[in-house]
Amino acid sequence: MKKYAFLVLAAALAYVFYARYQDKRVEGFYVERIAPIFPDDPRWDIAVTQEQIDFAKSLLNQPYNYLGHGFQCYAFVSQDDKYVLKFIRQQRLQPNILMRWVPSKVAAGKKRADYLFRSLKVAFEDVPEETGLIFVHLNKTANTFPVITLHDKVGTPYQVALDDHEFVLQKKALPIKPTLAQLMKEGKVDEAKVRVDQIFTLLETCAKKGIADMDNQLIRKNNLGFLPDRCIYIDIGKITRKASMKNRERFSRDLERLKPLYEWLNENYPELASHFIETQERVLANF
Repeated sequence: MKKYAFLVLAAALAYVFYARYQDKRVEGFYVERIAPIFPDDPRWDIAVTQEQIDFAKSLLNQPYNYLGHGFQCYAFVSQDDKYVLKFIRQQRLQPNILMRWVPSKVAAGKKRADYLFRSLKVAFEDVPEETGLIFVHLNKTANTFPVITLHDKVGTPYQVALDDHEFVLQKKALPIKPTLAQLMKEGKVDEAKVRVDQIFTLLETCAKKGIADMDNQLIRKNNLGFLPDRCIYIDIGKITRKASMKNRERFSRDLERLKPLYEWLNENYPELASHFIETQERVLANF
């Protein structure tokens, strides 16, 4: 009897360790974890044109490979390396299995979901150019989008019916610091300065539209990226309408989120750091 109990315990421990190993191996991605847990909600309906739908479908007609994840989403990059498809990490919107009977825990998860969905909708409706957004899909559809092939981190393929899932389709952006570092390495100082200007243009444009990104770790979390012609917000989970952004003093405080970038530039590229300060002063003076 003791031997049997020992074998059962050993098997259980082996299963737990294997499950943890597998979870780490795929960075926590399983198709079950992107399946919606909340019913459709008319608040998250987004008016789109047939042209927008057709364009999104044309970009989704290819496999997408695992890119990584943030706190809110799993991200997959298109086979042509031009677009990023994001799915909500649904486990972040609900309590763990032991707490799902606690009303306050369930309500807290629903509140997080509402905040996230509102942010995604505002980003698409108000600042699609500033976020590189092509499409946002928050309620189920029928016979609209294809079944897509996703590959996880280790290359395992999965078939996902996009009509049944919440997803975000976005242009792929280049990270800020590596882009600036490469330009400086190649001696393209003027191009690097233009890139710095684009960062300020992004924040200025959004502020004048009354749009705020509430991420205070903007640089440390790599929440900005470059498209060929502009800078965009990569993470759009904290985008909100805030009329006070149109106030010069509030905008000035918003620019403080760029301080870590200035410190990095000052340490590595003093010429760019000087341009950063000049641009910041000019933008504030003209706001």
